[in-house]
Amino acid sequence: MGKLKIFTLFALLLVFSLAIPGCGVKPLMVEISITWNEFGEVKEKDNGNWVEIANPKRSIQPNTSLKLKGFPDEGYEFFNWEIVGADYGEVSNLSKDEIVLTGFKKNATIKATFIEMLPRYTISFEEKNSRQGVVIMIYNDPERKNKVGANLTTDSSGIVSTYLPDGEYWWMANVEQYFSQGNFMVQENEKTVNFEVEETQIKGITVIRQPKLSYEEGHLLNLSDLIVKVLWQNGFSKEINFSNFSNYGLITQPQHEDELNELDHDGKTVKIGHETFDEIDWNEGERFGETGELRIRERVEIFFKDFTNETLNTIPDGWGRTGEEWLVYDSGEYYSFAGAKPPELRFRLRPCQEGEFKVITPEIDVSNYVGLELIFYQKVTIWADSDLDFSLKVAISTDSGSNWTTVGIIDASKIITPKVTTITLGDSFVGEKIKIAWIYEGHSGRVSGWFIDDIAIEGLKK
Repeated sequence: MGKLKIFTLFALLLVFSLAIPGCGVKPLMVEISITWNEFGEVKEKDNGNWVEIANPKRSIQPNTSLKLKGFPDEGYEFFNWEIVGADYGEVSNLSKDEIVLTGFKKNATIKATFIEMLPRYTISFEEKNSRQGVVIMIYNDPERKNKVGANLTTDSSGIVSTYLPDGEYWWMANVEQYFSQGNFMVQENEKTVNFEVEETQIKGITVIRQPKLSYEEGHLLNLSDLIVKVLWQNGFSKEINFSNFSNYGLITQPQHEDELNELDHDGKTVKIGHETFDEIDWNEGERFGETGELRIRERVEIFFKDFTNETLNTIPDGWGRTGEEWLVYDSGEYYSFAGAKPPELRFRLRPCQEGEFKVITPEIDVSNYVGLELIFYQKVTIWADSDLDFSLKVAISTDSGSNWTTVGIIDASKIITPKVTTITLGDSFVGEKIKIAWIYEGHSGRVSGWFIDDIAIEGLKK
């Protein structure tokens, strides 16, 4: 290798604070020295240029950055930096000829070493599957602490080359969750290192975004919204959407679109693992991920009204209205205008007047239910020359009709043919008793009829 001479680079950090009456406290200072051996020179960056170090020993404040670079003489090369006794915040790779040091806190010694340049030989790394983007790190010790040169990255053919002198080397290769390592000798000749990166084991899975967790009895599990973060043994981690699970070998128990039932699934989680997991991994290990608990409930019909056997031209007992326009109506046909069977509830134009006209259900106890849905048949018939300067809406009261909250606005242009309408009420009325109103607002003469039938409220037992 040639004779190696190293000048000790001595750094003395003098930390002091001196209180001066009436002047406050002097800032903490750090005193450093910079030296190098005789086979090169260290320069510092000043205003974008590398300049000679005029004062290798200087006092600096702790937050000062030092930008240093080693320039070897002809026939020599930079070997490494050595920093002794320092406690600093940031530093670049010590095996590179250029470093940036920031945040000195106590005494330090910085050593720059240059060595005689030895003959070098071409060393090629070839990934067997031609994988692009594999990062290769080369070391000159089996513990892989002293890195040689910069990282290498394979090209589109899975190949990358470098130049190394004689010696034994150890290497590691990483790309995402794939990893490989080994060692080789350089003995006065070129060499090709063939290798194959293989997927490392999963270390852990964390759920980042929960999937849908509440279901009706018999519905299918929907994991579309699920996002997990996977950590592999080589330290690589990645957030993965459920749509990409198969690309990473991820599977779940139970599976997406499995039919759910209260007995088998209520209160249970969905486990996320890898297709290579064994029974221990799934049941006793710590590598799988888990969603929150599933909630499976049977959907029940809380309320239903179809107006069968009701007295015509009025409203059913227990119902309310704010005008004679609302009444039970029978078309005399085998069908109702709303699309179910007659009779049905109708808003009619007579008597023609302007106003807000409600028909109101009796009080309905929904206090012990979640996931509420209001379902009903409806249709509106509009005069050919009528303007749509009226509104149709559905509202709910929790105080026996004193105040109303709109839960649905009906577009009249979309119900000129019979339609089943569903309004999702969700969990908003847990612990409540409610009344429901269908409200026509405007001049009653704008329509010949708004027909409502087969009204139902469904929900899941809380």
